[in-house]
Amino acid sequence: MAKVVLFGDSYIKRLCFFCDERKGLHMPYNVKWYSQGGLRTDRMNTDLYGKMLKEKGDIVIVAVGGNDITPTSQPKEIVRRITEIVNDISRNGCEHVYITEILTRGNFSKCPGLQKIVFDRQRIKINKCLAKTFKNNLLKFPERICTKTKIRFTSYIE
Repeated sequence: MAKVVLFGDSYIKRLCFFCDERKGLHMPYNVKWYSQGGLRTDRMNTDLYGKMLKEKGDIVIVAVGGNDITPTSQPKEIVRRITEIVNDISRNGCEHVYITEILTRGNFSKCPGLQKIVFDRQRIKINKCLAKTFKNNLLKFPERICTKTKIRFTSYIE
């Protein structure tokens, strides 16, 4: 059975809880979850990162970058750090590494001075760079799914 490793921030953490409530993904994969709310690529939790690398997944899905966006962050630098993560995973023996695009969000209380318009402007630049860099290995989500879905994960946010 193939091993799928999901690594990332609170989106992955909430997805794990969501799937556990529904008794798994019902797919023929062994899924391993490595996530931390607030995870940033410039302040990586090295213990979590090391455990994820040791897992040696056949497929690794990485969802990071949204928490790196601040009023003064540089999209190219965030893309560079995401690329380093993908390269580390590939050097570790994983042939199938996928990156998720950064999704829009609405709560910026943990980042003083950040507003939605600034976040989205940087997010769009980062996603365009990720699309050029990773081509078919970028997982895209239609905006309407992200903004109109009725599923709420708020009870799982730490």
